Amino acid sequence: MKLLFVGEFAGFAGGIERYMYQAAELMRERGHRIYGLFEMPGKDQNEFCKVFESTHFLDALDSVPEDIDIAIIHKIREPEALSAIMKRFPVISVIHDHEYYCPRHSLYYPFVHKNCHYTTSRLLCGLCGMTRSCRAGFAERANDSFIKKPRVWNLICASSYLVVLSDFMRNLAITNGAPAEKTEIIYPYIKIPAKTERKQNRAEAHLLVAGQLIRGKGVDLLLSAVPHIKGNFTVDILGSGEEEENLRHLSKQLSIDGKVKFHSWANHPERFFADAALAVLPWRWQEPFGLVGPEALANGIPLVGFDIGGIREYLIDGSTGLLVPYGDIKRLAAAVSQLLVDVELRRQMGANGRVYVQANFGRESFLGNWEYLLQEVKSPGVPAAEFLKWD
Repeated sequence: MKLLFVGEFAGFAGGIERYMYQAAELMRERGHRIYGLFEMPGKDQNEFCKVFESTHFLDALDSVPEDIDIAIIHKIREPEALSAIMKRFPVISVIHDHEYYCPRHSLYYPFVHKNCHYTTSRLLCGLCGMTRSCRAGFAERANDSFIKKPRVWNLICASSYLVVLSDFMRNLAITNGAPAEKTEIIYPYIKIPAKTERKQNRAEAHLLVAGQLIRGKGVDLLLSAVPHIKGNFTVDILGSGEEEENLRHLSKQLSIDGKVKFHSWANHPERFFADAALAVLPWRWQEPFGLVGPEALANGIPLVGFDIGGIREYLIDGSTGLLVPYGDIKRLAAAVSQLLVDVELRRQMGANGRVYVQANFGRESFLGNWEYLLQEVKSPGVPAAEFLKWD
């Protein structure tokens, strides 16, 4: 089939773009031809776009080939563009985050600093969305919060199928209006690297936290826990974003800047996985899935994280890591300290993690589920052995 991947950035920016890149690679191996349609260029555009037959931009939508079989929407902000795509091609939409039904993008209250658990409402959510910090003026924010976001979500819900990456996200999408009968879970494929002997006995342990440096990722909560963590360790922060300057200031304020190293985002973070003793997921927001968690497990790295969002779908408390009550900084520090001290427990949890990822996030199940949906959209009701759905 000819498939059109639609996204925001023609380049590496975060988890969505990494998912798109890997999915395009795998589907090409199955014989599909993948085209890209994006809102704007992104980082390392040449490397990112090499998996596409051709790359196009939304301001030149007419340049997209007419014989596309299915468009797969990964991220889109403009309702007019989405409507134009849906008029030309059948659509499957992948819901990677909360942006479609939350004008603030985060399901997080701006003033009381708590996670939101209400269903979407054009009026109330629109008002909340007006508090989002951005460069847009009042009129533009009002249009985005009250008109554009609800229109995009309504169109997304009209897709042939909606795909989510976790059971947590499926429940949340359905609660906010997604049709249950058309909303499918397809867990991402997580590559298992060749097994290597981890340096668990090194004198200084490395704690890895990776992702965009935005408030929702909770890196400041980890930094606040660092003074309470026992042992000889360094915190490697892998990522970039609007909170980086504040996080650097906080590390100095807490007198822990000698223990904290900031690294810009790496498209291929294998070097950091190789050095890490454990990965910390200190999320403040309701993380839909969090690719970095199972990626760390695939590399034999145990996890410590707050019990929020979709984390329970791979952080199995006591088996692949330690789950901590949401927001409890002292318990977070205690859990990290426990794994730093107990090298054998760390090694066992890392091994458990590799087994869990191999069993639940495999290549064939990922491709099998996608092939099933593609066939359903292109030729509904046509049985074919090669398109059997994986349970």
